[in-house]
Amino acid sequence: MLLKVIVYAYLNNVYSGRQMEKLLVENIAYMWLSGMQTPDFRTINIFRSKQLTGVFDRISLR
Repeated sequence: MLLKVIVYAYLNNVYSGRQMEKLLVENIAYMWLSGMQTPDFRTINIFRSKQLTGVFDRISLR
C-alpha cells in the first residue's frame, strides 16, 4: 500500500512525507490507493528509507 501511495505521490511531484500524510486524509485518490488507511509521515519516511533506498535509481537506469 505504501509503495502505491509513494509512487503516485512522486508522479504528482509530491516528495514530502508530511504532504503525503495530508493527502491521504484529504484527497480521494490517495484514500482509495491506501484503502482508507492513514499512516503518519514517520511511517512513510521509515518505509522509504528502509525499503526503497536505491530502488528508483535502479529502475531509471533500465
